[in-house]
Amino acid sequence: DMEARIRLNTAGAAFTADQRLVVGLAAARNATLDSNASHVWFRIEGANLNILIEGDDGVTDTNDTDTGIDYVDNEFLVLGIDMTTLSAVKFYVDGVEVATTIDVSALLSDDGLQPYIEMQRDAGTEVETLDIDYVFVRSGR
Repeated sequence: DMEARIRLNTAGAAFTADQRLVVGLAAARNATLDSNASHVWFRIEGANLNILIEGDDGVTDTNDTDTGIDYVDNEFLVLGIDMTTLSAVKFYVDGVEVATTIDVSALLSDDGLQPYIEMQRDAGTEVETLDIDYVFVRSGR
């Protein structure tokens, strides 16, 4: 399980089309986020305020699922991931459970997910700020 309290402050009203942020758990870093074959995370991308969820276990790849919740620029939000049931991973935004779950039941114990936070920009000159208040991770033994 993971929880992070973050604040995204964008130069404009939202990210531009060439920007993305992920917050969650992943096996290893990959500059091409969708090429990471083992992950569960929140994703904010493009010129909108949508908070998306994604998951990949090497078999099932679920991308860009809209939570129906938008982020508010320059306000803290708490993002939570509950992996108690790998076939139905739950996501929470500010304590509110997202309606959709993600199936990553093909994850193996040696996939070794770790906290993963990355903000990317392909081009442009805008300057964004990401404040990370805390990251909490809990794992079974």
